[in-house]
Amino acid sequence: INRPNVTNNELNDLIRQDPSLAGRVLHIANSPFYGGRFQARRISDAIVRMGMRQLRNILVVAATGELFDVRDPIVRGFWDHALTVATLGDRIASELSLADTEEVFIAGLLHDIGKFIIYQQHPAPYSDVIQQAQASGRRLIDVEDELFKYFNHVTIGGIAIRRWKLADAVAETARYHHVAEREIPPGMENTNLVCVVTLANVLVKAIAQGEPVPAPETLVQLACVQQLRLTPGRLAALTRSATEWCPHAEGLMALEA
Repeated sequence: INRPNVTNNELNDLIRQDPSLAGRVLHIANSPFYGGRFQARRISDAIVRMGMRQLRNILVVAATGELFDVRDPIVRGFWDHALTVATLGDRIASELSLADTEEVFIAGLLHDIGKFIIYQQHPAPYSDVIQQAQASGRRLIDVEDELFKYFNHVTIGGIAIRRWKLADAVAETARYHHVAEREIPPGMENTNLVCVVTLANVLVKAIAQGEPVPAPETLVQLACVQQLRLTPGRLAALTRSATEWCPHAEGLMALEA
């Protein structure tokens, strides 16, 4: 993809050699966020629909392999949430014309990768943790901290992304997307990118739970919003657009907290 003269046919032939990868590309291309009037049945259709930039992002994510087995309803819930945050974050970054958010889509897609990893390793105990959080109305990360101490999904996610040698910005987003709601950690290098994903995460969570999108007066108190220097008026416009950009977010499994 980075080669200037690469053709769609070359990419099509290469992706088709890996059935799992081909299936993932088609699944995403036919998701509500990319879906057109007709289903993409061939890899070549998916490439045209998604574009080179987004296809590259999806191929990077595909390297995580079995973590994204959407046949499991809990994994499907994780995945749908991650894809919605990635899509909304990409749109917010575009609206704000931020120069340093090129990787916002991939960062949004992997911001909760720690949940996939924990669930894959310990499905039954982690299912119990999820149920506890949902039943009590508490944040999932708070229940994790209570039961797992320092091995919550943000810590695991940050470590995994660094071991996979993905961009530091992606690792920082996984590590700090909850922290950036209340403060900007000193030494964080990709502040705007992390803050965009954090804001998208907050908005998607509200939409998924069927709640009203938080009022600008509430959102403006978030550290990530202050870092992005968003005025109440600009926030109001963004939150109105969020429900339009993510029409399928309501009803997603509310697994993010």
